[in-house]
Formats: sequence, structure tokens, C-alpha cells
Amino acid sequence: MYTFSHTVLVPKDPTYSLVHRRLAKYAPYFDGCIGALDGTHIRAQVKKEACRDFTNRKGETSFNVLAIVDMDMRFTYVGVGMAGACHEMEVMRECMRTPNFPRPPPGKYYLVDAGYAVRNGYLGPYRYIDEDTMEAHFNSKHASLRSVVERAFGVLKSRWHILREIPCNGPETQSKYIIACFALHNFLLDRIRAKRVRTNIARDADYVASDCVDALASKDTDTVRAWIAHGLYGG
Repeated sequence: MYTFSHTVLVPKDPTYSLVHRRLAKYAPYFDGCIGALDGTHIRAQVKKEACRDFTNRKGETSFNVLAIVDMDMRFTYVGVGMAGACHEMEVMRECMRTPNFPRPPPGKYYLVDAGYAVRNGYLGPYRYIDEDTMEAHFNSKHASLRSVVERAFGVLKSRWHILREIPCNGPETQSKYIIACFALHNFLLDRIRAKRVRTNIARDADYVASDCVDALASKDTDTVRAWIAHGLYGG
């Protein structure tokens, strides 16, 4: 499965031509959302001399894995190999240097948590806000949608128990085990989706984004976030 991971761990629609049906109840305010980005730690078996670099904040040796998921909990990118001691932004910068990192096109963005710097294409929550405000309301909706990546990590780790204790075969081989598990996760989701199509199980359809996405394409992330927050709070 590792061999085929480069064909499985990719966006289903690289042009992001449609908006996911789950976002319809917030339309048009999250029409630019194409998924969520976050990191997770997966246990690593390393030699004694490498323990310091791989030891995370919990005192465990791990890989700091960055992943992107779509709103179906399907992984569209996985970056493996960074040591557990690395900061989230350091991992993200390294992943963004890889040729297969799916950068969001103009007007589109990934949902991220407060651990990532605000930048175009990466929409995070407001920091240091009071309760019962427009910003707090935005953060609540943002967190609800962004939780898709946390749920995807949970399903992945509960399904593939090898991720709890990967055999000690060197960091490169361990990384391949991890990639294979992510790829298998997508493979199973794709089969389930195909079965639903064959059996005509009814579900809401994805939809075309509003003109607001194009109109906001040239705006910075702070402006986009303010527009969303104002709209969600009542216009």
C-alpha cells in the first residue's frame, strides 16, 4: 500500500470545484474551506543517541506527523518523518517545501488551530477573545468544522493498532508503515463511498461555491475571517 500511497493520499478533486455538502448550513461563509490541517504524534522507536530529538512534550519518542483532511475525513496529504521535538510550524514549513503539498488556490483555505501562524490560505481562530462576542461565535463554528481532522486521526489510530508500537526498523521504514496506514484509511473510505453510490444511498449533494469566494480571493486572511465572523453572527 505504501507503493500506491502517492495516488491515494491526494485530493479527490484537485481543482476544488465544489463545496462540501457539510458546509451548506453555513453558506456562503465557509464556501472557501477545502479541509482542515493539523499535526499528530505517532510513537517512534529510535536509537538512544536520537532520543532527544524525537522526544515530544509528553516525554515520548514520536514522529510529528502533519496531515490535511477533507470534510469526509479523507486524508489529502500526509507529511511524515519529522522528529517529535519539532514545533508545529517547523513541521509545516518543511512539508510546504515538498512538491506534493496541496497548496490552497486563491480564495480557498484550510482550517487550522491557534498553533499555526495566520497566513493566506490557512484560516485559524481568533485569540484572546471575550465570551459572547462575534469572534467567540466564529471560533465555535470554526472549531466544530476543524474537528474533522481530530476525528480522522482518532479513527486512524483506533483502526491500525500497529501505530501504537511500530516495529523498530529505522525511522525511514517506520515512516513507510505510517504512510501505509494513512493510505489504507483512504482506501477503505473510498470503497465505502463507492458502495453508497452503487446502492443509491441518498445524501445531500456538494454544491458550487458562491461568487464571494472569487471576490475574497485577493483579500488577506484577517479580512476573510472578519467577513465570515460578521456574516455568521447575523450580518
